[in-house]
Amino acid sequence: MPIYLKYSAAQQLGCPKMLGMMMGGVLIAPDFVNIVTAAAETGQTFTSVYGIPAMLNTYSSTVLPILLCMPVLWQVEKFFKRVIPDMLSTAFVPFLTMFVMVPVGLCALVPIGPVLGNAIGDFMFSFGNDEDTGVADSGTCLLSS
Repeated sequence: MPIYLKYSAAQQLGCPKMLGMMMGGVLIAPDFVNIVTAAAETGQTFTSVYGIPAMLNTYSSTVLPILLCMPVLWQVEKFFKRVIPDMLSTAFVPFLTMFVMVPVGLCALVPIGPVLGNAIGDFMFSFGNDEDTGVADSGTCLLSS
């Protein structure tokens, strides 16, 4: 799912679809999934990417982390296209973009996704709950059915 969402987001923003798909692939890479699984068994919540602490979570079926990364990836890619000469851009723009985006994504943007998603969910559910009983009112909350 992250790869398809990154592809669509890259297409909408006009940035290279392959870079978007690669960033989505980072979230479901077997090594990353193994790290998350091993951390869950040992109780760890963080790992490091280039020495920067990154929160561990399974992001294989999330939407918001993907949507948060794409505009930043687009801006980083545009910056490197502008700075690197055309003769070298074919090799170095994608490499440097991913070199910057993997730690920025895994350490800063991707962990914001679940927090933001929970906040949006809590906000939406607050409209549908009857405060006296705590039971959702089926007429106001579409998510309860």
